[in-house]
Amino acid sequence: MTLILPQISGGLGRNPFTLKSPTFVQNKSLTYKTANDIAFNPDGTKMFIGTNNSSGNPDIIEEWGLTTAWDISTATVTTTHTVVANGFAMGIAFSSDGLRLHYIDGHNKKLKDRKLSPAYTLANSATSTREETTPNSARGLFQRDNDIDIYFVDTPNDEVEQWSMSTAGNISTASFVRAYATGLAVPRGLCFDPTGTIMLVSDNVTDSIYQYNLSTAWDISSASSSGFVLDTDADGGGETGPIGVAFGNDGNNLYVTGFKEQLTQFSL
Repeated sequence: MTLILPQISGGLGRNPFTLKSPTFVQNKSLTYKTANDIAFNPDGTKMFIGTNNSSGNPDIIEEWGLTTAWDISTATVTTTHTVVANGFAMGIAFSSDGLRLHYIDGHNKKLKDRKLSPAYTLANSATSTREETTPNSARGLFQRDNDIDIYFVDTPNDEVEQWSMSTAGNISTASFVRAYATGLAVPRGLCFDPTGTIMLVSDNVTDSIYQYNLSTAWDISSASSSGFVLDTDADGGGETGPIGVAFGNDGNNLYVTGFKEQLTQFSL
């Protein structure tokens, strides 16, 4: 998932970027089951879905175009990028300028990089030699807009990891900084609000997404549970195994992928 900068919103009764009072909006059928992660371009007219080859799925990242920004009912597939054989696209994120796609190759246990031109466009993307080894079961991916800090979930250890790139935007210079124990059964995906003081983490065993508050922005060691939880099944979406999570740019919407062949949109 990639950071999307906020816009001023005048919606009454809204609680942007929090799980205080989420409401189910709609589901969108996807091409394949087990969509591991989701990311949007800044204006909400493109979304990107990463899958792996479980249940017969191909190892791909899909680009979808939305004719109405942020409305997933208007989305259709425009471009498909095939990850290397058995590549397992377990997490996806973009550089702040949209000219680099970073993804977790779960099979080869690597954080990898593709060059994009134009920005946020998979067509004619080019391979890159930049890569970095990740933990065995790294899942989900979030990149801060400083192009230095990246975050992902280490599922077997039930924790979120924070890494830093010594050269901004170059994933081959990324190294471990710190970890935060989530206390969840099987954490799989994550995202942050633009201030770095709210973190959401999905757990596909409890069918839920949990909100953590950070007392120091972007420092996951300062995280603590907020007590706010979204049950993606019972709260109307019907998703019994949430994985990827992403905010809309104004924080009034949350998008969730999972084991089902669908994308779910909630209003916050």
